[in-house]
Amino acid sequence: MKADYLPYGGLISGSGLNVAENDYLWTGKELQHQLFDTPAYDSSARLLFTNGLFASLDPLAEKYPGISPYAYCAGNPISRIDKSGNCFETAFDVVSLVADVHSFVSNIKEGNVGGAIVDGIGTVFDAAAVFLPIVPAVAGHSIKAIRALDKGTDALKAADRVVDGAKAADRTGDVSKATGKTAKTVETSRAARREAMRESGIPTSQQPASQFKTKSGYVYNYDAPTSSNSKNFKSVQQQTLDRSHPNAPHWEAGNVKMQDGKVKYNSDGVPSLYNEGKAKVYYRR
Repeated sequence: MKADYLPYGGLISGSGLNVAENDYLWTGKELQHQLFDTPAYDSSARLLFTNGLFASLDPLAEKYPGISPYAYCAGNPISRIDKSGNCFETAFDVVSLVADVHSFVSNIKEGNVGGAIVDGIGTVFDAAAVFLPIVPAVAGHSIKAIRALDKGTDALKAADRVVDGAKAADRTGDVSKATGKTAKTVETSRAARREAMRESGIPTSQQPASQFKTKSGYVYNYDAPTSSNSKNFKSVQQQTLDRSHPNAPHWEAGNVKMQDGKVKYNSDGVPSLYNEGKAKVYYRR
C-alpha cells in the first residue's frame, strides 16, 4: 500500500497505509507514534518530530550558529536529507555519486584510463560525502570541474592542431606553386631530416663528420664513401629562413659543390649544394 507524506514525514490522512502494520516509513526511519503526543522518527542520533523539529539539540550546533539547533535540514526537507540526525547534506550528493559510478563504468568500457582514474577519485569523495556527514562533496565537484577544464583544453588543442594543419597545407600549396612540383611534407623536423638523408643516399645511422648551427638552422656534413673508395662530400641543411619559400621550413640534402678540390661555401658560410639530385623535405613543426 502507498503512503503519502507531508514535508517532515507526517502521514497524509487517507493515504491508505495501516501504520500498525509498518513502523518504518518516511526515509526508512522507524516511527515512534506511541511514545509522544506528536509522532516522531528515530534518526539514530536524535528523534525527529513530524513538525520538522528534533527533540534534542544538534550535537554540531556550534558549527552552524545561524541555524536553529532543533531544525531538520535547516528547514529545507526538499533538497536536503539527514540520515542520522547529526548533519544534513544535499540530495545532490547522492545523485552525483550515481553519476560518478556511471561515468566510471563508461570510461572503463571505452578504454579511457585517464577519465576512469579521475572518475574513480571523484566517486571516492562523493561516496564519503554521502556516507560521512562531516565530509563535504566539494572535493568531488572540484575534480569534475578539473576534468571539464581538461576536456575544454583538449578541445582547444585539437582546434589548434586543425588550424596548424590548415596553415601547413597552405604552406605546402605555396611551395608547390613556386616550384611547380608536389612538395613532400612530413610532420616533424626530425622526420624531414631523416627523409632528406635517405633520398640523398646518406644512411640515417651515419655520424656526421662535422656539424654547426646557423641563423637558419642546423647543418650536418658527411663523408659519403663511393664505389671507387673515394670520398663524396654531402651536407644536410635545415632551412627556416629560405627567402624563396617564406614560412615553409624544410631540410635539404645533397652533394656539396667543390672548387679546386675544396668545398664551396655560400654567403652564410654553409656548403653549397648541387641542384641536381638535391633532396628537399618540408615539415609542419
